[in-house]
Amino acid sequence: MNPKRIVALIVLAAVALLPLHFSHAGGWASVEIVDGPDVLEIGKPMTMQLSIKQHGINPVDIDPLVISATQTETGKTIEETAAKATGDGNYTIELTFPSKGIWNLEGRPGSFPAFDMGPVKVGQTLGSTPMTAPSGALVIDITGGMGSGAFDPTTTEIVAGTLVVWVNNSTEGHTIVIDGTNESSGLIGPGAAYARIFDEPGTYRYVCGPHPNMTGEIVVR
Repeated sequence: MNPKRIVALIVLAAVALLPLHFSHAGGWASVEIVDGPDVLEIGKPMTMQLSIKQHGINPVDIDPLVISATQTETGKTIEETAAKATGDGNYTIELTFPSKGIWNLEGRPGSFPAFDMGPVKVGQTLGSTPMTAPSGALVIDITGGMGSGAFDPTTTEIVAGTLVVWVNNSTEGHTIVIDGTNESSGLIGPGAAYARIFDEPGTYRYVCGPHPNMTGEIVVR
């Protein structure tokens, strides 16, 4: 089998597989959420901490920073301007989501191109609906959110040929990027999943592209 074979996970009817969104890689300025509530409530102001980074690395101030959120189901859009916070590249934003559903966030720093920040899920605690993975598969939960996400388990050991399924039980989008390769899952929305078969023995380290503090390791025997 091809060691880079990617397989789509068939999610049971109880769990909706959301559309995948891809962030704009290689842009001059990126916008990311570094902190915020674990659950986004309907009709209640939600405060989030944001960071602007030059080429995704160096914090930088760019004004104004406008954040918009568009609901997938209806196309309704809300928009607010972030307030400057202490520290280079740090901002805060307060958004009030008027209805339940998936909202795609976009950041527009100054005159630079808009940056796709990925989807968030409003009005529902994630992970409450059980999901059944194929027998023998290893399930890795993507937990937390708003800057505090993690892979659970972080490190694991499997035998060659095992199907690994990452399930996004957080409130924001994440990616799986295999270290030392160009392989990426693309953005995995809240409630969605990504699957890969590991055919070749070795150590596979991976990271979430938008959240480099989220790392994991799979050892294939």
